[in-house]
Amino acid sequence: FMLKVLFYIGVMYIINNMSTEIHILKLIELVRQFMFWILGFLLTVFAGMTGFSGIAVSAASKSGMNAVKYTVGHAVPLVGGFLADSAEIIYSSAVILKSAIGTAGIIALFSICLIPVVKLFIMGMLLKTAAGLAEPFCDKRISDCTAAAGQTVIHIMICVILVCVMFIFTTAVILVAGTGG
Repeated sequence: FMLKVLFYIGVMYIINNMSTEIHILKLIELVRQFMFWILGFLLTVFAGMTGFSGIAVSAASKSGMNAVKYTVGHAVPLVGGFLADSAEIIYSSAVILKSAIGTAGIIALFSICLIPVVKLFIMGMLLKTAAGLAEPFCDKRISDCTAAAGQTVIHIMICVILVCVMFIFTTAVILVAGTGG
């Protein structure tokens, strides 16, 4: 939805800059500002819900381990305490392994997400640079259209960054959820 709105904002920028009769710059700015307010609200709600659910799952995981340890320790005669301690050691080892693999996974996700962000940044900055360099040599409307296209690409880059942040945050919460704290 947001990418479509950004695309239409870019089209409206081009229409506004190329036409001498149609002036919709205030409408474009209103839609752009409204879209970023919605995006900020959705990001806040998403982060809050994901964080709270991660905390709840983490507490439940730790409680579950404590219940297993207590049950094994009291239900199995003679060797119950030994089995309960062994289960806790195995659980702790799995948590350490999961954390190490999870950290490497998050670094890999960050690296993967960085590639399109850098490409969009370069593309947006090239369009803005082209607009600045072409301004003395061409019609103002063409330069303004090129600058608007660059700004639209930068807006798309911002949306991609926010989606990447939400993706990495969700992955981190999933990894922490089974660690018990």
